[in-house]
Amino acid sequence: LQLAESWSREVDELSAGEPITRNITISALGQLETQIPAVDPPLVDGVNIYPDRPELTRRVEPGGIRGVRNEQYAMIAVNSGSMRLPELKLPWFDVAANEWQVASLPERILNVIPSGEPAIVDPTPQVVAQPESNTGAGPVTVYSGFWRLVAEILAVLWLLTLIAWWWTARPKREREEREPAAPPLHKQQARWLKEARKSALDGDGAGVRLALLEWGRLQWPDDAPRSVGALATRVSAPLSDELTKLCDSTYGSNGSDWDGEAIARYLRSFAVLDDSAKTSSDDPLPPLMPQT
Repeated sequence: LQLAESWSREVDELSAGEPITRNITISALGQLETQIPAVDPPLVDGVNIYPDRPELTRRVEPGGIRGVRNEQYAMIAVNSGSMRLPELKLPWFDVAANEWQVASLPERILNVIPSGEPAIVDPTPQVVAQPESNTGAGPVTVYSGFWRLVAEILAVLWLLTLIAWWWTARPKREREEREPAAPPLHKQQARWLKEARKSALDGDGAGVRLALLEWGRLQWPDDAPRSVGALATRVSAPLSDELTKLCDSTYGSNGSDWDGEAIARYLRSFAVLDDSAKTSSDDPLPPLMPQT
């Protein structure tokens, strides 16, 4: 597991009221990106934090699948002074060493200086009509931009109301036609099985594992297998035997070979076992965050 951070700009000196973005990236080998837990941003007095939607990606490496989760937070300091961002820790279980490890980001001190923005002044000049000296005291007329600003705001609100009404009045079918429907479930499963067969014939073990795990996620949406070894317990032989060999060749200690042609052949005709009571204990790979 790897934990890293980056900033949208230098954080040595910030101005109050100016936003800055912090990016926290978590990558884990042997885990899907959906299995990586979210990292809550630390709460700091005097700093407003606005989390963005996380970005989830994955890539295939020689060692297997690596899931990546990228968290983004917009941070705005509302007061000047020294702000302390506490150390960020993420515990994880090391499969190779069979022990817990802790990934961390160091503590940071943010020096926030007062904002140098000038006070906002109404740019509209005020004209005062002075009475003529030979007519005595007369009325004083003040022309201000206040009512003009009120009229502009009301016009904008009226325009936004018209846009909202037009959007909600459109036929529902018109909006649905613009959104392409997802392919049927059986077509999605067939596509992943085809990818698995192709990778098996090419000798690409990582590609086979990725395609079969995606197929398993569609087959068992509520209890998807997390490894090819767990998936092998849910399908019939001889496919299950070949998948076990594939799992042993990657994670086992004997380094046995696997037969890509046999996997491709058996993927064309196999059955899903009715016994779905397998638990996560059958999985040779423990999860990233085991339950305590």
